[in-house]
Amino acid sequence: DMLVDTAIKDNNGYEVIYPIIYNYRHATELYLKSFVGTLDHTHSLMRLYNKFKELTQEHFRANPSEWFESIVKTLDEFDPEGTAFRYGT
Repeated sequence: DMLVDTAIKDNNGYEVIYPIIYNYRHATELYLKSFVGTLDHTHSLMRLYNKFKELTQEHFRANPSEWFESIVKTLDEFDPEGTAFRYGT
């Protein structure tokens, strides 16, 4: 969020958009892994999310929020392996 705030303030979003997206995606991946484990070292957000959803239903009889599922799906479609925004080229 600090990168986004700085990009907006300095009007230079084009220079930091890749690090911003990469950090959001990576944070989402780490959040899911903290809940479900590593699942054979996968970087697939949908695979992690599906396990997260399964465990949430099993242990809490609840479903994750639709907004969270939408974010995970969008990030996974853009960058299925977590490498698209890692490097500037």
